[in-house]
Amino acid sequence: MFLFSGFLLSTCKKNSHPAPGPPVVSFMDLNIQTTTLDYFHFKFYDSDGDIGLNPYDTSAPWASSTPYFYDFYMRFHPYDEVRKVFLDTFIIDNTLPPGHDTDFGIVSYRIPFVDNSKSLDGSLTGEVFVKLLGYGWPGVKHFRYDFYIYDRANNKSNVVTTPDFIVP
Repeated sequence: MFLFSGFLLSTCKKNSHPAPGPPVVSFMDLNIQTTTLDYFHFKFYDSDGDIGLNPYDTSAPWASSTPYFYDFYMRFHPYDEVRKVFLDTFIIDNTLPPGHDTDFGIVSYRIPFVDNSKSLDGSLTGEVFVKLLGYGWPGVKHFRYDFYIYDRANNKSNVVTTPDFIVP
């Protein structure tokens, strides 16, 4: 249900070299166009600028059997109107396309490789727009997401929980 649409990036122009570390992500917005077209927008900062994977990055440590094969993870949390709580798991649905972990409602993708060779200090700041082919789960009108990314050194970013969304 989710596809990467594109991203913008910029680099810092300082001469200092910050220590490598995990990326930092923050939620920007969710633009709900229709029940089948939406855009999830977030920004990131990575002190050593190693964001994104090449299509040929498929052997260790990015083999398909590892959690690092994908570098973007987003988990959908529908709101249970009866119990008044956000749910963490779903009923398994074998009709979903690849990239969906139906046991836990996780959607995963690979952020395209970002060439960061022009950054003077090695850091990287950018924004990612994820084209969603639907904002969540059929029939769910109240929900939120958790999301995070990995850099190429397999450092996991902070996990961000979005605000609640209620679709009329």
